[in-house]
Amino acid sequence: IQGVGDLYTDPQVHTASGLEYGDGNLGTRGMALFFHSHQCNDICQSLGLTAFDLSRNEINQLKSGVPHPDSASATRVKLDNMVFCEFPSLFDRADFGRFFRTRSGSSGFIDYEPSTIERQISQLAISEDFSPLSTRQISESDEGIVFTMEDTDKDDSSTATSTDSGVVISRRKPRTRGITECSDGTEERLQLRQRLDRVSRPSCVSAEVARKLSSLVAEHRDSVLGCVHLDLAQYHETCRFDANIQDKTSAHFHLKAAADCENKQALIAISCLYLGLPNDILPALTQQDAADHVPGNIEDIGLDYMVSSARHGDVNSMLYLARAFDSGLNLGTDRSQCYRQAVDWYQRAISAGVERRYMLMARVAEIMMMEESGCKDVNRAGELYSEAAEAAMEEMCGKLASKYYALSEEAWALLN
Repeated sequence: IQGVGDLYTDPQVHTASGLEYGDGNLGTRGMALFFHSHQCNDICQSLGLTAFDLSRNEINQLKSGVPHPDSASATRVKLDNMVFCEFPSLFDRADFGRFFRTRSGSSGFIDYEPSTIERQISQLAISEDFSPLSTRQISESDEGIVFTMEDTDKDDSSTATSTDSGVVISRRKPRTRGITECSDGTEERLQLRQRLDRVSRPSCVSAEVARKLSSLVAEHRDSVLGCVHLDLAQYHETCRFDANIQDKTSAHFHLKAAADCENKQALIAISCLYLGLPNDILPALTQQDAADHVPGNIEDIGLDYMVSSARHGDVNSMLYLARAFDSGLNLGTDRSQCYRQAVDWYQRAISAGVERRYMLMARVAEIMMMEESGCKDVNRAGELYSEAAEAAMEEMCGKLASKYYALSEEAWALLN
């Protein structure tokens, strides 16, 4: 963003999709680049924004590479003027929208409540920060309330047209702002209120996790904050910020942060990383690289992430868990062989559309024929063998289909 004093111009917006606001919208990658170099200041604290989580290496780099001004409340501008930032009081922080509307003499915004329009106009007129260089004409029309602001001071010596600093700023033309009034109780008015009263999303992982636990977001929906952390992890792994240094510590830090935000790609990558399996997100990181930063048994934590990725719909995670509980291998120290859980994960993988599902159906049927499985169901086993035979026939596997039909007959024979 650019600007002079409290008049800001030319903002560049980064959105989660990265499709709006022109070619400068870099999506979550642009957000990642911003947060990598951003240090929170008094303005962030006054607005009640949460700090973005950075690794220890990144924090040390910011502290050593970014000079700290003597006063964080002063901003220098090109016109050789010193503009002091005014921070709201504790009373004003209760309603930031009203504070900024009544503070800025160039905004022209008013409260969206029609009953308070007249009072807000009077507050603008008597505000200490109201610019004496401009006047406002307020009129009502069929379309709503219209604000017209004009510059009345024609003195050419004004700093607005000064060329002493080499910057030429043309005098702004009168502008008109219209605010359309909606009738009480309409859907448009409710949507307007929601937009104006919307609270910013948290930018720290702990607040994002709490937000998900409070059911404020749809279940299994990728978090924007998680996508930002995942982009930062990939940037560090590919040496984006320093061609000579691959910061694996920061890459692991942001990968874990993205996984804690329940980003599906991050969950898959970190579970494979902790279990010693190859991953496509951060291929340069190994299990040993992560073990140095993980308290406890890394395989147990990896299985926890594997369960989360499977619940988010990853078929490969479902198959890994099903085979692990079926065989009793690769279960770490907290888990043991369990045929019931194996059947559950096999059935989830089948419902998710796994390839060659007839083989999984046959294995589930075989487990249900076992006495020691704890889930013996001969009738269901016969049905599964029959379904496996039909699925095998669809994929032109005639021999397997014949085998499964024979097994289904044997299962039903046991019932008789």
